[in-house]
Amino acid sequence: MKIPPTHYLARIGAEYTFKNNLSKAIHAYYEELDGHLIPIDQLSKFMRQVKSKIDELNEANKRCKPINIYFETDFQPNRPSGRTYIARGFYDTVLYLYAAIL
Repeated sequence: MKIPPTHYLARIGAEYTFKNNLSKAIHAYYEELDGHLIPIDQLSKFMRQVKSKIDELNEANKRCKPINIYFETDFQPNRPSGRTYIARGFYDTVLYLYAAIL
């Protein structure tokens, strides 16, 4: 029996060399989010806040090529909850949102 997730856990993954101040700023923001638990009913709000913050960082670093992120679902049937979200569009650091059951 699959138990539905109650929260999502934000974790950062693969880190690469940062090209400019914008990529450093986004990485620092992702590090702030690392380890946060997001209640499932707040997930879409959290995703909007992340996109909004990336837009702010783009605006503050106008000389850099803007980064446009989007969240993609990575369905994995062998996981108890079965669903992970991945922030795509910024490839220097990856932000994962893992389903969690508390």
